[in-house]
Amino acid sequence: MVVHFADRYQVWGVGQERAAWRDHPLFPRGAEHGDPVFPDAGYDAGEVDAHWCNEAQPGALAVPDTDWQALAATIRADLDIPVPSSRAPAGPFIPWTRADHASAKLPLFVHNAATALAHRVLASLEMEHGTFENETNPKNDSGRYALMDEAVATAYQDWGARLEGWRTEVLLRCANERRSTVSGHGKEPFSRMTPEPREEGVATSLQPLDAASEPDQAAQGARPEPAADDASRVPASGSIGAVIVVIVLGLLSLFWKTVATLVRSSPWVIALISGVALPYVAYR
Repeated sequence: MVVHFADRYQVWGVGQERAAWRDHPLFPRGAEHGDPVFPDAGYDAGEVDAHWCNEAQPGALAVPDTDWQALAATIRADLDIPVPSSRAPAGPFIPWTRADHASAKLPLFVHNAATALAHRVLASLEMEHGTFENETNPKNDSGRYALMDEAVATAYQDWGARLEGWRTEVLLRCANERRSTVSGHGKEPFSRMTPEPREEGVATSLQPLDAASEPDQAAQGARPEPAADDASRVPASGSIGAVIVVIVLGLLSLFWKTVATLVRSSPWVIALISGVALPYVAYR
């Protein structure tokens, strides 16, 4: 992190403090999780970031301006999603927080005419990131990702890695925004500030799972259909579910009809069942 002054700038490091006694050779490994529980450094202070001033340099450090129109177009072409999305709010991007008080719900960076598009681009990537995390969650065993074959799932994971790379790129550029008015840009080609997270030998043409944000397949090329044996393993959940409901309702109707007939013909059966069931329920 760089702090700018009129005639100089400082370079700061950001991290977390760690208690030195945790690294002592006599401290048993994993003892912090045992009894007694040893607190972290600054345990009573809550979540506090630590900053260290690493160096100070004279002069000014050049900070690159971002052409947000060009950046949005580049991300849109790579990820094949609308950037900015129509679902992105028009106002400033405010990160989610557990706190309810208004002082905790602040824009992540300055919002003005020069940065309005940056807020919408970041909000769009955050929404796509949330969808990707939900789809690939191991507990989501009924989503489309769980039904993908290995090749398609690998391509989707690669798409998610590229999404995370662009998210980091946009966050870094948002942090560097300091303009208050829209300024012109030169003709120099767009270049990334962060490395491109692309694995070799992995397909990258897979589109996101959000059907509402997918472009026309005729223009982009249809997705490859799964093999016949893979498609046969995917059940038609709607029709099968309806058949199961009908069968269950039929069995329940037959069961209650049988019980009603038995009680009508032999009332003593109720006393016998109650004599067995009531002690069992009381014991449970």
